[in-house]
Amino acid sequence: MHQLSIIYKALLLIYRIFTLYLNSKKENALYIMQNEALSSIIRYHRKKTKLSQTDLAKMSGVSRSVVQDIEAGRDRISLKNLLQILSTLNIQLKANGPLQAQWEADFKHEK
Repeated sequence: MHQLSIIYKALLLIYRIFTLYLNSKKENALYIMQNEALSSIIRYHRKKTKLSQTDLAKMSGVSRSVVQDIEAGRDRISLKNLLQILSTLNIQLKANGPLQAQWEADFKHEK
């Protein structure tokens, strides 16, 4: 359980940093690409599992408008709702950055 708490905190930090970045660089092409990619991945998985937006919303415990916002690439969604939808679709996020290997090594030593 402790490991899940740390992973959740790390994802929350990544989300906050990403949100700050997006708010400061909204026209940035990288933002558009990443946002569209995540939206596309979620939409693709939903359609391949033959779920409607309403079905996915119910299974995830969110409103249909949340699913619509995510698939439309809107940036005003909560991390909690995003994680619920990803979990329902069995999609995992993986942190990837220049310090990831160092963090993983440090994290193992913290245990």
